Amino acid sequence: MANRLKGEIAVDLGEGGERRTVIFRLGVNEMIGLQDALGLKEDDEKFFAAIEKPRGVATLRTIVKWALVHAQPEMTDEDAGEIVTELGIPKIRRLIDEALIWALPEKVEPPPGGIKGKGAAASPGPLPS
Repeated sequence: MANRLKGEIAVDLGEGGERRTVIFRLGVNEMIGLQDALGLKEDDEKFFAAIEKPRGVATLRTIVKWALVHAQPEMTDEDAGEIVTELGIPKIRRLIDEALIWALPEKVEPPPGGIKGKGAAASPGPLPS
């Protein structure tokens, strides 16, 4: 089962008796492994550009492999390629974008002076990141 608070996305694959679910995630550890695999360990700007707009299918397959390896440690390059083929590039792009949103949420600053008004005491505010 995918845990959204950990940035995990459940992805259904196959049909009928072949149906299975994999977990897609691009957390910090996966991004560090991916950055190393892409040879961009020392260049965060180029790394995020490569994720945003992969220049080739091999790069896309590598991103998918690293996004799946947390929950499926046996994932191979060939397995990742089969998943890209099954889901299609547009859906894979949407999954990458969604995973990055979960992995790197925008920080929301509380308003100056704290939360005020009816029900303020009952609200813990935004979840910590």
